[in-house]
Amino acid sequence: MRHLSLTILISVIVSLSKAQDPCAIIWDPAMLLSDTTVDGGSPQIVLSGDDTIHVTWEGAVERLPYARSTDGGTSFIRADILTDTIPIPFTIWNRICAEGQLVYTFFEAPGVDGSPIFLKASTNGGNTWSAIRAISDTAGELWSPRVNADTLSLIYNPQGQFKKVLRSTNGGQTWTRTHENLNYHARLALSPGVLHLVQIGVVNGQGETEYRRSHDLGNTWVQSTILSTIDQFNVADPTIAVSSRPGDTSVITAWRDPKYGCLGFVGCSIISRRGIVKSDSTAWLTEKVLTDIPNGYTPSLSVHSSRIAAAWPMDQEASPYAQVRVSSDTSWCPAFDPSDVPTKAVISVAVALSSKAVHLVWEKKVPSPGRFRIFYRRGRFINTNVKEEPVTPPPFARLQQNYPNPFNPTTKIVYRVQSREFVELRVFDVLGREVAALVDERKEAGEYTSEWKAAGMPSGVYYYRLVTGTRVETRKAVLIR
Repeated sequence: MRHLSLTILISVIVSLSKAQDPCAIIWDPAMLLSDTTVDGGSPQIVLSGDDTIHVTWEGAVERLPYARSTDGGTSFIRADILTDTIPIPFTIWNRICAEGQLVYTFFEAPGVDGSPIFLKASTNGGNTWSAIRAISDTAGELWSPRVNADTLSLIYNPQGQFKKVLRSTNGGQTWTRTHENLNYHARLALSPGVLHLVQIGVVNGQGETEYRRSHDLGNTWVQSTILSTIDQFNVADPTIAVSSRPGDTSVITAWRDPKYGCLGFVGCSIISRRGIVKSDSTAWLTEKVLTDIPNGYTPSLSVHSSRIAAAWPMDQEASPYAQVRVSSDTSWCPAFDPSDVPTKAVISVAVALSSKAVHLVWEKKVPSPGRFRIFYRRGRFINTNVKEEPVTPPPFARLQQNYPNPFNPTTKIVYRVQSREFVELRVFDVLGREVAALVDERKEAGEYTSEWKAAGMPSGVYYYRLVTGTRVETRKAVLIR
């Protein structure tokens, strides 16, 4: 290492700091968000940056129930934000979207002037809210609201009509709707100047997942592409998310598909496909089966930079639960059940991603008194606090690959500490649970060897993490019995 030039040394340090393992996640305990005396359902979650989280849900007797965290999910403040004097007893079809400090909530209010779609907005990250405003002339369901700068769009299903796009180009002040009828289960994503849509298209009498793109907010559509394999099976529950990075707009889709089998009343395989959007086309990667058993339905998607998160309920009659998977580009981590706290009775689930964590909310029926509650859980990426080093490189630790690897049942881990500092070396399973604490003390500068005796541990992939005062490094070990 001493023979490297300063430029090369800095390059190595920066590349190490950028390396993040998307599967190295520590899950915090679940947190109850909803009231303990009334039912809550259909939770929605969005983020304003990394640390401000917004959650809404449908409350049986609540006026737009809302929970907000400004510390990345460590704590929440719960409130009903419908403080207007309009006599709305409760709200349904609660939906929410956010970009930066702009937050928009949409809902229907049964029994109020024909139940139009209403809007409340915040320009300061959910701290205060505007007056209520009707944005539709008839009642109807609403889906997938999206915001990008001053542009807002959502899927609107007027009573007795086909779905349409409802859109605004002035921050929600005025709204218009498209005339084209959209098919069942249409959902939207929005990138700068472009609408992306998935819906159920009919091919040879069967429902298939169809993707469309519009450059005029839904007046005209281009690139109608069938994403699901045409196999005489009816798909369902399509959803879509989009991520725009310099030179790379990625569209992520997911849907329920019976072609790999179904179990339960509605549960089938959850399929995902990723598309790379170009100026005149979209290049689609091959489909990926996300479910470990074909029991999923109604997937939720979120994208942040190169990471993707997908979550869905599992249709298991005696014990329904949730699953979540995280990927970095095209590599997906194993599925994890966040809802096992302590009983499983999940109805719906929604997911949101930040650079630091994956955030989930779900609706669960608690056994006593038989009511539905809204829960939240955070999975923290283990090494998200690692930052690029300044030009003058500070003292650093260096974690080496364990040997042997794979191993059974003992392996050695070598690490080097440049200066005197406190050192932690811990081992985690693929679910982010700590299984061994190898080092937890102050160390002098030097090279050390730690031995992990994994007797009694099951075969599989494990992650060992070195934490010092200046760095966090993680590597993977494989135990084979």
